[in-house]
Amino acid sequence: MADFCLQCAHEMRFDCDFTGIMSEAEHQKGLKASVLCESCGPIQVDGHGKCITIGCLENHNPDLNIAIGTHVEKIKGYKWPGVVVSRFPTLKKLIRYTVECTAPEVEGALHIFSPIQIRKVNG
Repeated sequence: MADFCLQCAHEMRFDCDFTGIMSEAEHQKGLKASVLCESCGPIQVDGHGKCITIGCLENHNPDLNIAIGTHVEKIKGYKWPGVVVSRFPTLKKLIRYTVECTAPEVEGALHIFSPIQIRKVNG
């Protein structure tokens, strides 16, 4: 049987399969459930079944997605300023970004990041 997040279910005029996946108290605490939406792939949903995954395959959270050509930086750890040169799904359907470094010491080097590892910066 196919299961769909709230957004996909509404688009297809179905009932959301993940509604009530957790109690209202758990939802209020901000807990998330890991599920498999037949359209989005592996995602996390809130207590109402809404897809809250950054970069899901159906692009439900476009404000969090990063376009090719966007200047970004790595959020934690070593510095990696650069420009997004590609966006792709892994074999497990998770979104990844390839960032070309702009730091003079390693300019042109490529590194792959998940959406939560980088943030947009003014270019």
